[in-house]
Order: sequence, then C-alpha cells, then structure tokens
Amino acid sequence: IMGASRKSAQRHYASAAAVAPDDGALHWQWARVLAATNAKKYASEIEQALEASVSATPNDALEEVMQARAARLRVAMETGDFSAAKALAIRLL
Repeated sequence: IMGASRKSAQRHYASAAAVAPDDGALHWQWARVLAATNAKKYASEIEQALEASVSATPNDALEEVMQARAARLRVAMETGDFSAAKALAIRLL
C-alpha cells in the first residue's frame, strides 16, 4: 500500500481484506491512511474500516493496541472535527 496510488492502494487493501477479513490491524491501517490524507473526503470509507477494525477478534497485543487506536479515531471522526481526526491519524502512526 505504501507509495501506491490511492486506487492501487485500495485494490491492495481490498485483496488483503478478502484474505484476512478479521485482521483488525489491516483495517486500522487503511482507516488511518485515509484519515491522514483527507478525513472529510473519505469519512464513509474510514468509518467502514474502523468498524471492521474494532469488531475484529485481536490475535495479539499489537492488534489490541491498533484496535484501541481505531476506537480513538472513530470517536474523533464522530465529532465531525475532521482536522482533529486527521491530526490524530498522523500522530498515531
């Protein structure tokens, strides 16, 4: 996904999500990159990825951390302050 065009990255994400739909870390990273790029423009897609992330069953402590980050970003997105959500996504790299 890194360094790819948005369309190419989206295809890679969709392929990975098809193989590992319960990978919370995967969904978190996609939501984070979209929010860091343009939280307002991609709000709907971000929400879908965050929902998939927080609903996933974590396999290890790292996934638990990423789910917690997804939950934080989700709250920020729900407030409608997309500038703050973008800043949070960048900080939570």
